[in-house]
Amino acid sequence: MAKMHTDKLIVSNIDKLKQKYGSAGAKQVHAAVTKLIKADAARGIGSKLVDLSDAATMAKYSIKPLLAKDATNDKRNKQAIDAIYKHGEIRPAYLMLLGSKDVIPYVSLANPAAGDGDADLPSDLPYASDKPYSQDVQDFIAPTRVVGRLPNVTNDTNPAYLIGLLQTATTYKAQPVQDYLPYLGISAEVWTKSTELSLDAIFGSHTKMKISPPDGPKWTAAEAKPLAHFINCHGAAGDPNYYGQKGASYPVAHEASWMASKVVPGTVLAAEMLLRCRALRSGRSHRRRPDADVQHVSGKQGVRVFRQHEHCIRPDGRQRPSGLDVPVFRDQSWERCFLRPRLSAGTAQLCLGKRECAHTY
Repeated sequence: MAKMHTDKLIVSNIDKLKQKYGSAGAKQVHAAVTKLIKADAARGIGSKLVDLSDAATMAKYSIKPLLAKDATNDKRNKQAIDAIYKHGEIRPAYLMLLGSKDVIPYVSLANPAAGDGDADLPSDLPYASDKPYSQDVQDFIAPTRVVGRLPNVTNDTNPAYLIGLLQTATTYKAQPVQDYLPYLGISAEVWTKSTELSLDAIFGSHTKMKISPPDGPKWTAAEAKPLAHFINCHGAAGDPNYYGQKGASYPVAHEASWMASKVVPGTVLAAEMLLRCRALRSGRSHRRRPDADVQHVSGKQGVRVFRQHEHCIRPDGRQRPSGLDVPVFRDQSWERCFLRPRLSAGTAQLCLGKRECAHTY
């Protein structure tokens, strides 16, 4: 039997997982990954786990191993993942980062709009690019990789949550692509034009777009029923809500707690923003909601897949006044990850990698 090509590259740091969960806990995570790889193979997807901390493994890529103490070094992690991804003649279709930011760090990007109160932009965006390590977001505006993150609860000591996500990814069942063509699309009023471009690129129409204000956040069951949700609104650190904008007014546009009883299993949420996608520590104190970081979807609730868009792509080459602005969700992210039939079978475990978003249902 011919050896299966690696379609999905799973990268993690086992030494860090041992530090967090002990040897027994790390073995449980590894066993769950093995089951996922086996299930992927049955679906025709070749998956491979690469341990950044294993010296023999990393020697194949001419990279020094990253031990637990190196887990926060974003430059070394970016360099190592680049070397692994580029190794060989045929590159993987998907890259899955296994672990939260305490296992594989976000890359810290300089904030081109420093006046907004954020000193930097922690992001997975650089991992989606062949460009070398940099702290300049403009170096990564044309991503070439489909990247997802399957996170543990940041700084946790119990692997149960991560194992649960792996089990969900292992047992998911792919849905027909056409099931995801109806959508719930929500835009802040000030970003209407950008959202129209995104919805047109993904779904072929923006006629059903909701605009905040005045729309939202009390969506009806019928409005929440489509399996594809697309949101282009404001977010805030440690806050599960999305906010619209018109002038100086920022009303709540979308509320996770309201959607909990209405969202249908198998729903994909695509969010156009960088700030909202952060893996947070359970129990952390927040400005608005003390439980905002644990608004995750339980694997027991069925397969609910969420996709966070961090692939900042210039629409039609136009300049962005701030150097960042609002990206347009083009086919190289959503469609490559999800809508193309060839790739749809691998969507769930790839996109589950973005479930660290604090706002998810």
